[in-house]
Amino acid sequence: MLTDEQVFIETIKKSLNFTSQNKIHESIGIAEELGIIQRTIRKFSNLKTLSFISLKLEIISYECISWVIKSLKIDDMTPSEKAIQSRVKEAFALRIQT
Repeated sequence: MLTDEQVFIETIKKSLNFTSQNKIHESIGIAEELGIIQRTIRKFSNLKTLSFISLKLEIISYECISWVIKSLKIDDMTPSEKAIQSRVKEAFALRIQT
């Protein structure tokens, strides 16, 4: 769901044999502009800033819901309706209407 941006960059670098950091960042920027992926930045007061990359969805599938539920269970959270909606919004920039 949410992938650390640096891990994502390293994966792209290895998978597509990109040698230029600029080419990788340019490709990520294009994918973001096209609405394929989204970048989420989290700032924690005095600590550090985390940047994540995830797919941007327009519809949600059963597979995505199962990823969300697994993610909530990993975080020791009960997969309530509200928790699922919140995680879907956070991970995929998709608001589920009830």
